[in-house]
Amino acid sequence: MYDLKEKAHKLIDSLPNEKLVYVVAILTGMKGLIINEEEPDVFDLLLIADSKIDNDETMDLDDFAAKLGFDAHEFKN
Repeated sequence: MYDLKEKAHKLIDSLPNEKLVYVVAILTGMKGLIINEEEPDVFDLLLIADSKIDNDETMDLDDFAAKLGFDAHEFKN
């Protein structure tokens, strides 16, 4: 863990002052973040297995939404 903190400090030290506002905002948000460490359930495992596409094929966002039962255009303003 110390190595990660040391690396973070070095990265922060290398940034110009005008970019530090973004780092502070991110760190402030992360401080309150609660990460739930739980084992994936059956649905999660199915999504993981389904995401592994052979031969590096890609899927259009509309097709992906349709595969999950959603209309990608339904939520657009």
